[in-house]
Amino acid sequence: MAGDTSATTAPTPASTPMTSNRPGMGMRMAAAALLLVGGILAVVSAFTAWWALSFTGSSISFLPGSSYTGSGFFGSQTVTYAAGGIGPVGGLYEAILALVIVAGILGIVAGLLGFVAAMGRLRENRHGMIKGLAIAAIVLALVAVILAPAVQPWAFQDSANNGSCSGLGLNGSSPCSAFWGSASSHGFTVSWGAADGWYLALVAFVLTLVGFVLWRSNRN
Repeated sequence: MAGDTSATTAPTPASTPMTSNRPGMGMRMAAAALLLVGGILAVVSAFTAWWALSFTGSSISFLPGSSYTGSGFFGSQTVTYAAGGIGPVGGLYEAILALVIVAGILGIVAGLLGFVAAMGRLRENRHGMIKGLAIAAIVLALVAVILAPAVQPWAFQDSANNGSCSGLGLNGSSPCSAFWGSASSHGFTVSWGAADGWYLALVAFVLTLVGFVLWRSNRN
């Protein structure tokens, strides 16, 4: 009797899908990207004008740090706040410089650590560092964004004996009374308000906050 010569074929195991993507990895990557971009924008805002005043042919821009810039018919120049007779305003912007630089660095570090954690290369017990860094960056950026409009008019008033407001020749509204505004007097119009740096810091705060919320909502 002829033997059964048919080969017995072992069952082919089902193909196993790639498992390189950890649970929630995509969302965590997005959160880390937001933290990183928010931190970068905060640092950039430290070197961009936060407030500007403009009138016919001339403008003044306040930057974080110890100096502001002015431009007009005779070119542009950089003057220290103290030399311009507005030392209290300079103190405010030196504080803002420190706040946004530190907030930016913390946000950048949180974002970089977030990428490492999203790829599974950071121990779980160290994930709390990302949350702590992000919270600190959020608080510092928020304080800076609020501080400028809340304190600058007062700082101008404190410098008023040096003519920082009365010298504009304006009646009613002035930088001594509001962070944003405009006024007309003696045939010319003056307008003032937040400049690019302030808005960059505001966007940095929002991005960092959203990144933190996304990170917290994907803890798997």
